Amino acid sequence: MAELIVEIHDAHRRMPAYRHIARFPLSIGRGYNNDIILNDPFVAAEHLVIDQAENGWLLRQVDRVNPPHYQGKPLAQETCVIHSGDELVLGKTLMRFFSPHHAVVPIRKLHDTLAGFIETMRELVVISALLMVLWLAQVYSEFLVTSVTTPMQKLAADALPVVGAALLWAMIWSLIAFVVRRKTEYLFFLAVTIFYFLTDMLLQYGIDYIAFNTRDVFLPDLLSFIIGGVLMTLMFYVSMGRAMILSTRRKLLLSNVFAWALVAVISFVMQANRPGFNPDPEYPAVLKPPFAQWAKTQSMDDFLQESANVLDQVDK
Repeated sequence: MAELIVEIHDAHRRMPAYRHIARFPLSIGRGYNNDIILNDPFVAAEHLVIDQAENGWLLRQVDRVNPPHYQGKPLAQETCVIHSGDELVLGKTLMRFFSPHHAVVPIRKLHDTLAGFIETMRELVVISALLMVLWLAQVYSEFLVTSVTTPMQKLAADALPVVGAALLWAMIWSLIAFVVRRKTEYLFFLAVTIFYFLTDMLLQYGIDYIAFNTRDVFLPDLLSFIIGGVLMTLMFYVSMGRAMILSTRRKLLLSNVFAWALVAVISFVMQANRPGFNPDPEYPAVLKPPFAQWAKTQSMDDFLQESANVLDQVDK
């Protein structure tokens, strides 16, 4: 193609920059002799060279220390053909390539508040529905493990911390995605988090049935540790893939390290706080009224007199 439009998402800028290229070959790098200069420490002095091709543009790697990510994977070969609309991540800089005739989204009305309101309400309805599903599932889980005399208000209140944790977790990943990719994707991260909670809840029921039928002491804890680690690793991997620009190997490494470390800490805290059997318990003596009102300033005779009055009231 004769012309090329390069969209550059610099990590230090919020709005993308556009470069119109009419001369080829096009050089991209950190050096000042390039046609496109990137202020990115992970980009070489001369990193890429782009030339015309029959149905797109021919991309050639000059420096292969940090290969660009193309279609979500590091570019293994030295050359490849890119087309209009393709996305490339060079270092930590996101670039998109377009032909001058690439179609754009239709124009939006400047004062069309109804369409914006409907879009906002649609997202709020979806988020509310997801949170409602998680809350109802948690209420039902609390109902199964508590006494039937527990009021519904207490069950509903006990389920709210899980909903708050899901909101906070999705908010953290949305912030990371905004910093790295300039996209929030809050609905996606919330759906992933709720899927994790619901799946973990269902699998824990299965572990409880196994514990009841086998009456084994260590098997349920071992299964809980393994299942919790696998689910959290999967959640970390999916979230990193959507929020960050990482290779598959690094995503696998980081997700496993963070997930298993977090599961190990949670398991240790739960085991440390688990009440154990004490064959010789000690119960502290607690004075009930009116004995609790006996201060050091009172004499022993006053205390005995009050005690006698209490016993007389009991006999009557």
